[in-house]
Amino acid sequence: MLAGAAVAAGGGNSGLVVLSPGAQGALEMVGNSRVEIPAKIVYVNSSHQQAVDTTGSAVLDAPAMYLVGGARFNGQSQFTGTLHKSGAAFADPFAHMLFPRHDSMENFGGWSINSNSTVTLSPGYYSQGISISGQATVHLDPGVYIFGGSGLKLTSGSLIGEEVTIIIQGGELELAGNGQVLLSPPSAGLTKGVVIAQSRDNDSQMSMAGGAEMHITGAIYAPSAQLRMVGNSEVEGKGPLMGDLVVADMVQLRGTATIRIGRGELKAISLPALPLFD
Repeated sequence: MLAGAAVAAGGGNSGLVVLSPGAQGALEMVGNSRVEIPAKIVYVNSSHQQAVDTTGSAVLDAPAMYLVGGARFNGQSQFTGTLHKSGAAFADPFAHMLFPRHDSMENFGGWSINSNSTVTLSPGYYSQGISISGQATVHLDPGVYIFGGSGLKLTSGSLIGEEVTIIIQGGELELAGNGQVLLSPPSAGLTKGVVIAQSRDNDSQMSMAGGAEMHITGAIYAPSAQLRMVGNSEVEGKGPLMGDLVVADMVQLRGTATIRIGRGELKAISLPALPLFD
């Protein structure tokens, strides 16, 4: 049985939490995709007998995986750890968090950045969203960014931010192309350890695709959305002060997509002492 509530209350050693209560393929892996979580645990809450569905040469590398339902490993796909079935659902580690009010933040409207220049953005509310293309390099100053409208889309170019939290209130998060995506979360404050969060009423797909170099440390939280990774994209979490954790409604990996969480020492997720959002 899972000690989900006890683990979540203190953060525990969760690395990947898939929240969907009944979907087939809530965690789906196709092709040569890999999930590498050498020091943390996978939890899948779906009660479906094929809650985890893998094909091809997909590899799920973690010491243990706890399922409410079951798993199907087809072809040469494999799981390297200990599989625990028919357990209790794992509690959402961020269930207590409220999403932010943007009323007091400066509204920067919408941006379309498609030049070869370098642009630096300030924390605030981007009510119409942002699109980045061409050879643009966009730097995010430290702080909290809320995106409405079409969300945040990068089809080429680079997105770089240290000590930032990105919140997708409306639209989609799409990170693609062959540029760089280098993001890390705040090491202090109410959003400590959280780099990307998507509103609970936003079920738009969160997509990471193409050949982009992605190094995203910290927690990614998309409780109502599918995190979809295609191509040779990767997310890597290894910040010593961050609780490296991915929590999504569903997770799908195709092609040679790789997600790496918590590489190195076993560390518990460090949840904020106060509610994350005001």
